[in-house]
Amino acid sequence: MNTLSLMIIYVFCYSIVASINEEAEGIKVDTNKDELEDDDPIIEDLSDIDLTSLPVVSREIRKSGMFDCEFLEEEFVIYSYHALARSGNRVEVHLAAIHQLPAQQTKIQYTNPNFPGIKGFLDLRFHLNCFKQDDPQVIDVIKTMLIPPSDKEYNFKNLSANINGEVGQPLDAEQLVFGEDFRNGFFIEAGSSDGELNSDTLHFEINKGWSGLLVEPNPLMFEMGVGKNRKASLLPTCLATQTQPHIVDFDFEAVLKNDTGTFSMGGIVNDGRDDTFQVQCMPLYSILLALGNPTVNYFSLDLEGAEFAVLKTIPWDKVDIQVFTVETHMLGEVFPGSRAELIEYMETVAGYNHIKDGHAGTNSVRERLGTTDDLFVKKGVQMNNQKTEL
Repeated sequence: MNTLSLMIIYVFCYSIVASINEEAEGIKVDTNKDELEDDDPIIEDLSDIDLTSLPVVSREIRKSGMFDCEFLEEEFVIYSYHALARSGNRVEVHLAAIHQLPAQQTKIQYTNPNFPGIKGFLDLRFHLNCFKQDDPQVIDVIKTMLIPPSDKEYNFKNLSANINGEVGQPLDAEQLVFGEDFRNGFFIEAGSSDGELNSDTLHFEINKGWSGLLVEPNPLMFEMGVGKNRKASLLPTCLATQTQPHIVDFDFEAVLKNDTGTFSMGGIVNDGRDDTFQVQCMPLYSILLALGNPTVNYFSLDLEGAEFAVLKTIPWDKVDIQVFTVETHMLGEVFPGSRAELIEYMETVAGYNHIKDGHAGTNSVRERLGTTDDLFVKKGVQMNNQKTEL
C-alpha cells in the first residue's frame, strides 16, 4: 500500500478572546488534491474526519501564526489516516491541524498584615499586551473582570463623613454644572479605594440615583469595596498610561515616601524600588467600550501622579465625558508633565474648559501636602450657574 503525505491546514475563523482559551470550532479545510496519485485518487471527503480519534505522527508547540504575539502559542499536530481511494484501497495520508493554545493567566494572591482576614488577587494576562485598546480581545476580557452593581443593602462604616467626597468635589460639580435636579447620570471614579473613604461619587449615587463604575487596582482595597455593596460596577485594574494593556510596577503603600513617613497613596512607580508588585493596567478607552461607551457625566481621576499620562491615551473624538475632577498636585513626580501643561492640553487638545477655582475645599492634610484638584468641563456643556454654553 502506498503512503501519501497530504497537508490539510485548518484555518480558524474567530475574533473573540474566548477562542484563545479553547480549540476553535467550525474549521475550514483547504485540500491540496494535486498531491494525490492520479491513477487512484482519494474519493473520501477528508473534511469530515474526526482527527481526535486518529493516531498522532508528530506534535510541535510553536509561536502563534494567527496572532502576532510572543505570549500566544499554537500546537501543530500531524495525524495518520487511511483514506478511501477510487480502487477501494485504503491509502495512508497525513492530516495536519493547528490548535490555538489557551492564553496563560498568572493569578497571585496578595495579603497584608494591616488588613487581617482579607485576601486579594492580581491577575496578569500577558497576551493582552499585544493588542491595541479597541481590540475585541481586550474588551471581552474586561467584560469578564467587571463585577456588577450589588443588590444588597449598603454596608458603610461612616457614610456621613464621606458622602460629600474628600473635600466636596461632587458638590462643586453639581453646583457649577449639573444642578440639584440632575438625576440618573453616570460616573466613573478611578482610584476609588474601598468605595467609601473620600469617595467622590457617593453623593451622586445615593442622593441623585446615578450609576457608574469604580476602578481600583489595590486588590485589598478592591475587596473591601466589593463589601460596601455599591450600586455601581467595580473593576480591579489600574488605568493604562499607554494605548494598550501593559504591566507596571505598583507600590500599594505610597508613591512618595521617605524614612519619616508616606506622602501619598499607592500608585504606579518607575524608580526601580523593591517593594512593588506587577499589575496589569487597562486603557480607559477599552474600559469604556466594555461598558458600551456610555456618556460619562462625571469622572473623578485620582491616580497619584499618573493622571496626565492616562488622559493622553484617550481618543477624544470617540468618547463623551462631560466633567472631569483631576487631582493635579503630584503631576511630574512619576510621569512627565506639569499642572500647567495638563490644563493647556485639556483646553487645546481634549476640548475642555478649565474652571478656575472650581474646587476650593481643603483640609489640614491637603494643606500640608499641597493637594490640588482641577475641574474641567467639556466645551458645549451647559453650566448650571450661568445657564449658558461655555
